[in-house]
Amino acid sequence: MVERIVLIVLNQLRPLPHNAFVQTFASRPRMRQQAFVTLAGMKQTTISERLLDLLIGLRNQLKMEESMSEAQLPEELTPERVMEIGRTCANWWQPH
Repeated sequence: MVERIVLIVLNQLRPLPHNAFVQTFASRPRMRQQAFVTLAGMKQTTISERLLDLLIGLRNQLKMEESMSEAQLPEELTPERVMEIGRTCANWWQPH
């Protein structure tokens, strides 16, 4: 059975647009950053608003985690909470 398991090493995927979403979960910050840059360069019509909220929230959370110790981290996050954070950040950055 083991010979049938395929592992994807996110840090080793080529930096192509079709790999960018999964690379946002890579363990190496440089790889994650590159993935977010790739996704930001895509047309907004290519990415749904809900997915964009998730990506913005995820990026915000990862940046916060990099600068905090484990004891300082806020509550456990759900995908819904990450999307809420993303919506808040996106609304804050949009011109009024």
